[in-house]
Amino acid sequence: MKILLLSGLLLSQLSWGTTFTELDQAQIELSRKYQKTLRTAGTPLELGSLVKNKASGQTKTSLKQIDNFLKSYDNFTLDKIDLFMSETLKELHHYYGEIRPHLGKFQRRKFDKKLIKIEEDFRLYGEHRGTMGQQNDFERTEYGRGFFNGTGKFVSEIKKLQGEKPNRVWGTPFLPFIDNLKEMRPVTGDFLKLLYASYFKTRRNGVNEAPIIDALRKVSKKLAEVKQVRTEWRGLQNFEKMPLDGKTLNLVVFMHANSFYDTSVQGTLKLDGLSSIGNVDIIFPKFLAKRCDKSDHIVAVGHGDIVQKTIDIVKSKRLNKFFIAAEGLTPVGFYEMRPLIDVFALSVYELIKRGIKVNIYPVSFPDNFRMMNDYRRPIEGNKLAYGVVHPVIKTDAINEILKATSDPQALANYIRWVWFKDLINDENRDIGMPKPTQMKEWLEGMIWGNL
Repeated sequence: MKILLLSGLLLSQLSWGTTFTELDQAQIELSRKYQKTLRTAGTPLELGSLVKNKASGQTKTSLKQIDNFLKSYDNFTLDKIDLFMSETLKELHHYYGEIRPHLGKFQRRKFDKKLIKIEEDFRLYGEHRGTMGQQNDFERTEYGRGFFNGTGKFVSEIKKLQGEKPNRVWGTPFLPFIDNLKEMRPVTGDFLKLLYASYFKTRRNGVNEAPIIDALRKVSKKLAEVKQVRTEWRGLQNFEKMPLDGKTLNLVVFMHANSFYDTSVQGTLKLDGLSSIGNVDIIFPKFLAKRCDKSDHIVAVGHGDIVQKTIDIVKSKRLNKFFIAAEGLTPVGFYEMRPLIDVFALSVYELIKRGIKVNIYPVSFPDNFRMMNDYRRPIEGNKLAYGVVHPVIKTDAINEILKATSDPQALANYIRWVWFKDLINDENRDIGMPKPTQMKEWLEGMIWGNL
C-alpha cells in the first residue's frame, strides 16, 4: 500500500496525460507548439539579428514567446518522468510481491532494504521536483537516476538469484564509465597521468595550459577509443580568435545530453587552454575534487567567490577559455533537455558588471541522448556522437538581451533556443524525443526483459 500511495503522489501532479498513449499525443502537440514558436519568435539566427539591431521591443516579444514554450516543454518533461517513475514503482511492487514469499529470511531482509532505498529515491525525487532550473537541480536528477538504477539492479539481482544471467549492468560499480579492472587496463596510463596532474600540476607553468582538464580529456578520449565510439565536431569555424588580453572571458556552454558521449566528443576538441567551471564536488571523487579546488586553472563552483576567481584567472593573461555544462549533471535518462541553472546567467552579468567582457559559444550535443543514459550497450545502437559549435554571443548582445527583457534568465533561454534548433525532428522523434510509448517499451525490456 505504501508504494501505491507513493506512486499516487507523482501521478496526482500530471497535467499532460496519465497514460503513455496520452503522452504520445501531448508530445506531438508540444512539437507543433515548437514549430509555431519557431515561426513567430524566430530562429536563433533571426533572433540574433533582432538583438544585434537593438530591436528591443521585438526581442522582448520573441523571448517571451520562447519562454512560454520552454515552460511547456519543462512541464511535459516532468510529467513524463513522473509517469515513468510511478508506473515502474507499481510494476516493481507487483514483481517483488510475487517473488518475496519464495525467498529465505535473509534474502527477504536484504531485498526489503533495497526496496526501501528505491522508495526513498522516489520520494526524494518528488520532493525536489520543483528544483528544475535551480542550482541544486542535480539532486533531483541524482534521485531520478538512483531510482531507475536501483530498480534495474534490484531486478538483476533477483534474476541472478533465480539462475538467470542479468541482461544489463546498472549504475557505477567501479569507476565512472569503467566497470572492472579489465576495462581499466587500457586507460591506466592516462588515468595515472590525471592523478599526477591533479596532485602536482595544480599550478600552471605557462600560458594556455589547463593540466588537470587536459589530462581528464585524454582519459575521455582514450575511453571513447576503447569503446569504439565514433565522434565528430561540426561548426568549429565558429570559434573566433581568443587572445589573452586580460579582460575577455570565453565560455563554451555545453548542452549535457549524456555524460559518456558528451565527454567522448569533448575529449577530441582541439582548443588549447580550455579549462572548466563546474561543481567538482559532485563530478569527481572527494580526493580529486579537493585538488581541483586548489588549482589555479579550474573554477570550482561552491568554493568561495567563483566570479572573482574567474576574473583573477582572466586578468593573469594566461588563461581565458572555460567550458561549462550549465544544465548541471546528467539528466534522468528520458531524452530531456533542461533549463540552464539560474546562477549561470546571474554570474555572467556579474562578471560584466565587474568589468569583464564575456563571449559565449553555445555548443549542442543534439543526438547524444541515450535511453537511461546507457553507454555500455545503448538500445539505440552504435550511433555517431557529435557536437555543434554555434556563433559567438558577445557582450553587447548579452547586455542587449537584459536591456530588452529586464530578465537575466532570458540569456539562458536564448542559449537554450540555439540548442533546440539542432534537435532531431523526423518520423521517430519529436524535438529530439522518441515517443513515450517507444521509451516505455525500451525501459520494460531493459529492466524486466532481455534488451
